[in-house]
Amino acid sequence: MSAIGGIVTENKKLEISALKKFLRSSIHRGDDSETLWHSASAGFIQKQLWTTPESLHEIQPLYDKEYGLVLTADARLDNREELILQLSLAQRSVLKVTDVELILYSYIKWRSNCVDHLVGDFAFAIWDINNRSLFCARDHLGIKPFYYVIYRESFYFASEISAIFSASGMQKKVNTKEIEHLLDAIAIYFVSTFFESIHCLLPGHYLVYAGGMLQKKRYWFPEQIAINKTISFADAKHKFRTLLQEAVDDRLRSAYDVGCELSGGVDSSSILALTLNSSISTTVSPFTTRYGKLSCDEERYIDAMVNKYDLEPIVTWADQLDYSHEYSLSDYYKIAPDWPGRGSFLDAKAEMQSAQERGVRVILTGQGGDHVAAGNNARLTDYFLERDYKRLWEEFSTYPFRLKTLKNYFFLPLFPEQIKTFLKILLGRTKKKRFTSMQNCFHSMTSAQSYMQKFEIDILCGVSNQLWLESNPYTTIGGLYNIEFRHPFFDKRIVEFMLSLPPWMKVKAGKNKIILREALKDLLPETIYLRDDKAEFTDIIELQLQQNSTKKDSMRFGTGNHSSAEEQIEYNINEAWKHLSINKWILNNKCKDDE
Repeated sequence: MSAIGGIVTENKKLEISALKKFLRSSIHRGDDSETLWHSASAGFIQKQLWTTPESLHEIQPLYDKEYGLVLTADARLDNREELILQLSLAQRSVLKVTDVELILYSYIKWRSNCVDHLVGDFAFAIWDINNRSLFCARDHLGIKPFYYVIYRESFYFASEISAIFSASGMQKKVNTKEIEHLLDAIAIYFVSTFFESIHCLLPGHYLVYAGGMLQKKRYWFPEQIAINKTISFADAKHKFRTLLQEAVDDRLRSAYDVGCELSGGVDSSSILALTLNSSISTTVSPFTTRYGKLSCDEERYIDAMVNKYDLEPIVTWADQLDYSHEYSLSDYYKIAPDWPGRGSFLDAKAEMQSAQERGVRVILTGQGGDHVAAGNNARLTDYFLERDYKRLWEEFSTYPFRLKTLKNYFFLPLFPEQIKTFLKILLGRTKKKRFTSMQNCFHSMTSAQSYMQKFEIDILCGVSNQLWLESNPYTTIGGLYNIEFRHPFFDKRIVEFMLSLPPWMKVKAGKNKIILREALKDLLPETIYLRDDKAEFTDIIELQLQQNSTKKDSMRFGTGNHSSAEEQIEYNINEAWKHLSINKWILNNKCKDDE
């Protein structure tokens, strides 16, 4: 979790003091080294957090005198062996070929097409001295952050928004439209941030800045993946396990101790099981969060993993933390001022403190399992259109039938847009909605897509997931504790393979994550393999709300349209978190006048 930053000026000389401000504001994203490179009109900075064996040999920013190129990157590549062969670097010691060299040599060979050859988590910038052009790219799923702004004839980019403000001298101004969108949909628009003029580079995109002109281009198109209707479940199960084990092994590449999250859910348990099953020689420390007597505590499932593998997990007792002081929202925003916090993030700091005390620099998570393996109700539409009535009946025999199901998955998908618009006008529901996904923003549904696949791409590439990627504690505060979080389920190869599978391999008779459960059945305790529920965290969020609330924090609760008292309570809790988070964030950034 290193920090990158840079400035390219037009018609004026670069100020070295601005680069030094970049370094000072990025100090919490890497303690191992800090360097800068500059010319008369361009400059890069690098704050490094060493995590992989190869990173110990990295020199950044990386300057190639022969080609006149300079690179700064926050990156971990997972297809190193493939790239080393393609770039004719096999004669060198594999451990001394760094990831940043592989990126630079890939750019030299393939130019902008280099991103098509990279697998991993990355955000990088390359300055072409001879052509005076800047090339920047972000990984397929957006795991690594990248922000930018054009201000006073200069282009600024960085891993964090606060670094851009520090280097550029810009005044902070709250983007009120995105605040409204967050309150309305718990999401923001793709390229926007909560500050006016500051933008983020979209996942799966690159940009070129030259001569004061900015061009952006998308390079990853998951909607073009066709459904494989001929693959057998046995073959799919085998390939999925192979790919997931490979994704885990790649993320175990570390020069330091490794940790793995254990929540008791199917996803984190699967990743931990594969970590313990890996051929990679490393000691893995399981980290778990417990909630005492609160209803969200998952003692039963955590103990099942502990007993099966004889583990000694490092426990954070979230119900015992002081959320009014050391683990408060105000404290969180001192560390991560760029985004309003969402959900139960406040206990993450305690887990990171424990990891740092034990010398752990890499933690694997189960994040992404819901995105790629769970499936969704749009499968009902697919079965109906394909006249697969047997599977449709099987689903309905186990699925709680509601009129809403008929509307969302049978009637609406079959109606032309003109009819839908007419019905909205007739019903008085003409409020214009913002784009909710990259799917809607960049392309229409292709003939090769199923409705379930379209929905999955919406989940993976939608604005809600983007907000999570930008604002989660893994991204925002991990660097303060010298920790890089890695998410095997968000591996590009896993995502593309899972998008190619037919619906029934993911959900069957109301049971989700079928292929994940079956592929890892021998590694999971029976209680987790059979588990069909998820923890509900209202209790801990309510506790955090009680300790964080002050008179300054005005909280209004929505009424919503919910079918049960439990759903209404959960809705109110979420509304309270949104408003409390927004209010404290605005106060913390001293932007109250811009509300």
